[in-house]
Amino acid sequence: MDLLENIDSIGQSLQAPLRYTIATTAMASSNKPALIPLVVSHGQRVLSEEDFLDFVSTTRESLLKMVATIGAPRVINATAALMDSVPQSTADMLPKHSGRSKDEYIYSDIRSRGESLWRSVYSRQADKLEQKIGN
Repeated sequence: MDLLENIDSIGQSLQAPLRYTIATTAMASSNKPALIPLVVSHGQRVLSEEDFLDFVSTTRESLLKMVATIGAPRVINATAALMDSVPQSTADMLPKHSGRSKDEYIYSDIRSRGESLWRSVYSRQADKLEQKIGN
């Protein structure tokens, strides 16, 4: 069974666009951007045009959000691998701006979510690390 069949069989409970986004972000996290075009090619074969566009758009946004966790070089390499393997016609249909309104953001909510994430990742070490980096 090859990699793509494994992704499809393991992720049966997930919708295919999300399954491929998760696979792509895992490849970015493990510094394997050379495998991303395989997922893109497979997605293009098995997904509808609308689902393929959703996969590419969601994956691009997910990769950008991973800068803090996997670092900019991996995000850059993965995003380049993604976009280099997407047909130009699909790339042209991608949104140019986030669909979120700037009015949706409430700083206190964002800070609270960030602190929760920080504490869940660093648990017992969170306070010590905050002191070390100057909170």
